[in-house]
Amino acid sequence: MNINTAANNHSPVRGPEAHQPAGWRSDLPLNRAWSPPIDNCQLTIANWQFSEPVLKQGFGGRGARPSSGSRCAQAAQAILTLVVAFLTGASAARATTIVGPWVPIFKGVEHSVSTNLPSGGEFPNHHVVHAMRVDLTDPDVRLFTTPRLANYSAGSREVGGLTISDFLKTHRLQAAINANFFTGRTYYVPAGTPMDVYGLAVSAGVVVSTQDERDYASCLVFDAQNRPTVIHTNWPAASTDGIYTAISGNYPLVVAGKSIVSRNGRDTEPRTAFGISEDRRFLYLVAIDGRQPGYSDGASDYETAGWLLLLGAYDGVNVDGGGSTTMVIEDSTGAPQRLNISSAVADSGRERTVGSHFGLFARPLPGFINDVVAAPDETTARINWTTVEPSTTEVQYGVTADLGSSSGEQSALATTHEVQLTGLSPKTGYFFRVLSSVGSQQYASLNYFF
Repeated sequence: MNINTAANNHSPVRGPEAHQPAGWRSDLPLNRAWSPPIDNCQLTIANWQFSEPVLKQGFGGRGARPSSGSRCAQAAQAILTLVVAFLTGASAARATTIVGPWVPIFKGVEHSVSTNLPSGGEFPNHHVVHAMRVDLTDPDVRLFTTPRLANYSAGSREVGGLTISDFLKTHRLQAAINANFFTGRTYYVPAGTPMDVYGLAVSAGVVVSTQDERDYASCLVFDAQNRPTVIHTNWPAASTDGIYTAISGNYPLVVAGKSIVSRNGRDTEPRTAFGISEDRRFLYLVAIDGRQPGYSDGASDYETAGWLLLLGAYDGVNVDGGGSTTMVIEDSTGAPQRLNISSAVADSGRERTVGSHFGLFARPLPGFINDVVAAPDETTARINWTTVEPSTTEVQYGVTADLGSSSGEQSALATTHEVQLTGLSPKTGYFFRVLSSVGSQQYASLNYFF
């Protein structure tokens, strides 16, 4: 029997079947663009040299954006493998960027991994760039930022610090990244440690931190329908009426499709940046790794602005970075999975406890198997799911990811499936996956956990 795990796209790490991108559009002057197929994905490698006007004005024009999504479960590894092979023979006289494809990871959320060949041009440092592109028009996407701490006190006790992974787990989010700057330079503190957030922060319509100074005043704000507004300098502070979600950085990087940052900008560091597309449909969350020679050096403000433009942002702001820069998604078992390599983790093996987070609620990608739900009891569990065609019903389960037990196959064909597991050990967690077959074709989910 042919077992098709790729066809089940309920997992947050696999994308649906899609046409390959026709290529990347960019108003930056390109010498050539090459789009080789890699594991059913396409990468775009652009070797570009900037004309004199662009060198004076900075990055100009709209960033590149693929015409459609692509399906590639191991896109990041494919990109980095290609980098090693390609950059070995590349000319250092040109700034070479490898902009990864947008791979769907949740409904309305895509992930991309990009890198570059360092040179004396626009990108003098080596970067590994993780980015998410969030469709703000998707009705199943919800935004969530760090809520107020119990016994809240403005200016001193605003939020409880958490690592990005703990923030994702605590609020059962599908993706999360760090956001505003915050008080406290002791980073490895217990979860829940009171902290103060810099700049405007709003969570689910509640003001967590007010804009009370000229600094940290570059804001992205969203209403309850995720419609964004960019406030490049929120001073004097704008009204918070109608704002449902808000984060702030210390300064803008991209305004109206152009970098506004001097080439002689700030230090090379890990960077986190937020961007919005010109049509206001897409939110870009960008994490540039750094402080790791041989892997990723980090970026200047100028380089960060350049990546925002290449990825598709029309406006963008710089937020807290350094060791705080961490991008995490939820895997199929509900556990956090780091996408980037935080410099804090690389240095200490631990994520920083940070005071400001930005998260996403999103639904799984649709596939043959959908709507998997587990309802466990003391010694039983009811597992439900749906399929797009009538198919058989089976659950495999066990106390480890190797599973080992089966409910047995129910041969009656159905699109709505239910299995009752019995004889489970009390107070014990179980891994499970569901299987449904049509003829000789069997579809299997990834592992879940209850």
